[in-house]
Amino acid sequence: EKLKKSKHWKNLHPNSLEKKYWERIFDDVKNNRIDSWAYVWLASIWNSKGVTITPNINLVINIGFNKDATNTLYSSNTNFKKLTFQEFKNKISDPQEIKVNNFADNFVFQNHFNGKYNFWPWRAIYILKMLINDPKTFYLRVKKYLL
Repeated sequence: EKLKKSKHWKNLHPNSLEKKYWERIFDDVKNNRIDSWAYVWLASIWNSKGVTITPNINLVINIGFNKDATNTLYSSNTNFKKLTFQEFKNKISDPQEIKVNNFADNFVFQNHFNGKYNFWPWRAIYILKMLINDPKTFYLRVKKYLL
């Protein structure tokens, strides 16, 4: 609550949709509607004015997208399941300057966190597209939501 009322919070997100999204996520974590260490970790980074690094290539092999997954829904059309591991071939060196890349942050918000598709009327379009393009995932999400 203290972070959300701070000046830092007001300047942290470049647009109102992103700010609204993160407020809702953190409220859901606080009220035990979401059980995820990742959001608590992210809040602690933002609270201490830290930054994270998101590489331009996929550096992991995700084995969590299957029928036995704990926090993901299995579907043959899952984009993250289709990511392939890429070897990092460049020499890693410390940057000369540490700064936030707003373009990269916006890309992650739009593509990983679904951006505007978290809000009406865009949410309805997203749900309809899922029903048409991937009915299996649609069914699993409805089932998970209702249980």
